[in-house]
Amino acid sequence: MHFQPGGRNAYDRGRLVIRIDWDDFPLDLYGDRKTALRLTTTERHPSRRRGNDTWTDTPERPLHKQLGEIFTFIEQWADLLLAQRERERQQELERRRKRDLAEAEAGKQFAEQFRRKTIAARISEVAFAEDARAYAQALAASADGLEAGRSAEVKAWASWITRYADAVDPLLTMAGMPQVPNPSRDDLREFLPRGHWY
Repeated sequence: MHFQPGGRNAYDRGRLVIRIDWDDFPLDLYGDRKTALRLTTTERHPSRRRGNDTWTDTPERPLHKQLGEIFTFIEQWADLLLAQRERERQQELERRRKRDLAEAEAGKQFAEQFRRKTIAARISEVAFAEDARAYAQALAASADGLEAGRSAEVKAWASWITRYADAVDPLLTMAGMPQVPNPSRDDLREFLPRGHWY
């Protein structure tokens, strides 16, 4: 707590600053020949829509005898601010928790979609490999009626097709669970709730 005195002329004025933790609670002291000395908060109390709190020096209640009441009021104000910050902190933690859950769920859905696409792609590769082998077998059979040099060229091509089909056939390569890539923000966007910040 510290006091900043104002100029000494026809007025009594200054500022009393009470600090609790990291909060400052300034009160202005003012009085003149026609106005009683009074202390007024310069910050508005959170529970008030307008106006500031004032304590006035009167013969019945001198200002110095109201200091206990003033300090109690400031302490309660500080407690209110601490409670408000704690509520805001808890709300932020809850927002983060919900955001983390939503992003984790989005990650699971992305992984499932990636695996479904992999299954579809491998089914297509199996069909392609079977068709390619059937085509290579028919091509090789057809080459028997060609002249020797041309027949050898066609059969070499048919042999390459068969080897390639075997190399890409998931049933022969025994491909296992695909490695899901790390999703980007754009990858996850379609799985996140509308308005989700990410």
